[in-house]
Amino acid sequence: MNLHAGSVSNFTATPPSVFSRLRQGVTEMDSLWDVGSLTDLSELIWTQLVQAEGNPGHPWRLPVLATGARSHPNARVVVLRGVTRPGFELLAFSDSRTSKVAELTKYPHGVWLFYDPREQVQVRAFSEVRLHMEDTVADTYWHRLPDGSRHNYLTEEAPGSEAPEPSRGRILAPGNAGRFAVIVGKVTRLDWLWLKPEGHRRAEFRRSGTTWDGSWLVP
Repeated sequence: MNLHAGSVSNFTATPPSVFSRLRQGVTEMDSLWDVGSLTDLSELIWTQLVQAEGNPGHPWRLPVLATGARSHPNARVVVLRGVTRPGFELLAFSDSRTSKVAELTKYPHGVWLFYDPREQVQVRAFSEVRLHMEDTVADTYWHRLPDGSRHNYLTEEAPGSEAPEPSRGRILAPGNAGRFAVIVGKVTRLDWLWLKPEGHRRAEFRRSGTTWDGSWLVP
């Protein structure tokens, strides 16, 4: 159709709200999280966790690990170092002198919070935690670390100690692995939340052996 100058007044522009809805529709259609099956959703969550382990650019590569008693909660960002299936375990490394190791020693439970800002998807993984220090598990992961990464666990002063100026701390002999800890969280429950523009969605999964019992929740 040819639009002449005289016919412009008959042309009705598409309202901005329609374009907004169209953009939202494309976003939702393209989202990998737009699934209707709880089984597919639990599989997708674990697939994304496995991918995050080996991909520094994945938004779930740096989760928040929350620890502590109810009256004294604590939280910090950690690096996701491993994901095991069918064990359904999450791994992180730490200096054994940190507050999180002390808290997990006393209260061996942790919540791992993963968030994807682009998809607006949050996953909370509730776990029973065990610590490995100066044992074969810690030794195995220690020897897999490059020298540059080992320095993070080799400071003479404990993490959180006062320093006179910005510093990574004085580094001990590179062969000393006595202050290296592996945090292993055995996941028992997952809480998934999608802040979907057209309506939020939420689901919960509870572990039953090597499978997950899921249910939809009110967001």
